[in-house]
Amino acid sequence: MKPISYRRYLVGAYEYYQAQKLAELDQNMPRLYGDAKPMNRSYQGDQRLMDIRKTLDEFGLERSKMQRQFHETFMQSVCLHLYKDDPDVDMVREP
Repeated sequence: MKPISYRRYLVGAYEYYQAQKLAELDQNMPRLYGDAKPMNRSYQGDQRLMDIRKTLDEFGLERSKMQRQFHETFMQSVCLHLYKDDPDVDMVREP
């Protein structure tokens, strides 16, 4: 029997959180006078939407066109809650 290895999952999780932390540290670094602070290009709401869509797609059941449309409309209706931690998000921008 072949042993189970979770190494790639652990490495992937570590690299993901490391990249998140480095981006956060870069965002919070003090800038010289006159230097424009880079705009936040990564939003928690975008990640939440991707996670919801991925979960719905990988759930194992085939959704009808009406169900997919309902889910997308529902996510649009709750977008203020999904993006609640992102103060500078552009709500007009298409996903």
